[in-house]
Amino acid sequence: MHKIRHIPRHRLVADVKQVALKTVIDTFGMYAVEASLLSKVPSVFTHEVIRSLDDATIAKIASESDDTIANREEFEKQLSTLKDSLETLQSLQSAKFRQYSGMPDLSSLFIQA
Repeated sequence: MHKIRHIPRHRLVADVKQVALKTVIDTFGMYAVEASLLSKVPSVFTHEVIRSLDDATIAKIASESDDTIANREEFEKQLSTLKDSLETLQSLQSAKFRQYSGMPDLSSLFIQA
């Protein structure tokens, strides 16, 4: 039998506080970087700049790369195959369960205490 190691309550509380403090510090750092980057967006993408873009440039900015499109298509094929396989396995499992619905008594296999 395994013994459960006792952790003093003050140690557990200190560990939780340390993790929480690290999370808060990391989160504030992330927000600071986001705020700094996002504050510059209005000066980069002004209404005039956006209106001056032609359709080809907008399509290029908004579209996915050829590699990403190819990966997405491959993943969709794999997902379809996996879904088909899951449906097949579920139907086989249901058929097997119906066939063997009369489960034998297995109690004799267990050691009686």
